[in-house]
Amino acid sequence: MTADIRAALDVLEAVYSAADLEQVPPVLAAALAEAVPHDYLVWGDVRTDAADGIEIPQLEGSPAGVPLAGIEALRGYLLAHPGNAVQLPHRQGSPVRWSDVITPAQHRRVPYYSEVIAPMGAEHGVQISLPGMAGQVYCVTIGRSRSDFTDRDLAVLTALRPFLARRIARLATTRRELDILTSREATVLALVSQGLTNYQIARRLGTSPRTVAKHLEHILAKLNAPSRAAAAARYTLLQANAAAPARAPGRPTVRRTAGFHAL
Repeated sequence: MTADIRAALDVLEAVYSAADLEQVPPVLAAALAEAVPHDYLVWGDVRTDAADGIEIPQLEGSPAGVPLAGIEALRGYLLAHPGNAVQLPHRQGSPVRWSDVITPAQHRRVPYYSEVIAPMGAEHGVQISLPGMAGQVYCVTIGRSRSDFTDRDLAVLTALRPFLARRIARLATTRRELDILTSREATVLALVSQGLTNYQIARRLGTSPRTVAKHLEHILAKLNAPSRAAAAARYTLLQANAAAPARAPGRPTVRRTAGFHAL
């Protein structure tokens, strides 16, 4: 039990250290390696208000061994899997073990099984969903080729879920606030918040101070900020809101990867 608690604290510390949503999937995959051993993790951005009930518009990662050309097959497989039908429409969220909703024979008949699962030998899986914004759920699928996930594994994931959901909600709010900026504008704003002048930012980014000034003009308009100081203060506040509340004392963070690949 003590070991389980320590492993769970590692997961929470790692995820709460992520500065934005893009960092969460690989960090979560690595941190879960000890708490819930697995071979791969897939993070899906799921729309539950789609016309056909469920849509996975994008996947933030792919299992080791699945080539990029197979991502469409992976998407089709996840949409057809009974685990999604059980969990996502109602945002149940609690971990769903594949073996609890589908037999091995039924699993082999799921569309795209031969293209996605068979090559990896990943017969066992668990799905857990985390609430996003309205009409959105982040679906996390973890799988492994060896023995099935145990009741202990499900208990650990169940205990972790409310804390993970809280962190994801905070990061999603921050990203929504900054989504109106282009990636370059967000970079400029981050440097402005560090106290850099337009000239210093221009040197850092390999551009001209005039271009930086134009980016800043667009930033102020989009954020409805009266000055660069106000825009910087808003950025700092958003980052502070997304920051980890407190670290578990003396806990190490990520130690190894677990089959996650950013696309």
